[in-house]
Amino acid sequence: MTSNEEEVKAVAVELATHSPYSFVDALGYVTGYTHQAMCLGYTFEQAMKYFDEGAPIEVLILGKSQRFRGESLEQLST
Repeated sequence: MTSNEEEVKAVAVELATHSPYSFVDALGYVTGYTHQAMCLGYTFEQAMKYFDEGAPIEVLILGKSQRFRGESLEQLST
């Protein structure tokens, strides 16, 4: 198992512990989020940072949109 997989698993355990999600659902959610973010061009580390900060995937999509280039994700999420 890679360190990225271990980190996703740890976040999923934390999410499942503090939410109504089962571990399997939480793992799918975290994996899906990071996969989508990485497909948009974000690094794994950036994807996990934005996940931890609670940024919806839609904000990450806007962040890569030509119209919003140059604006920070914090500006886009408000």
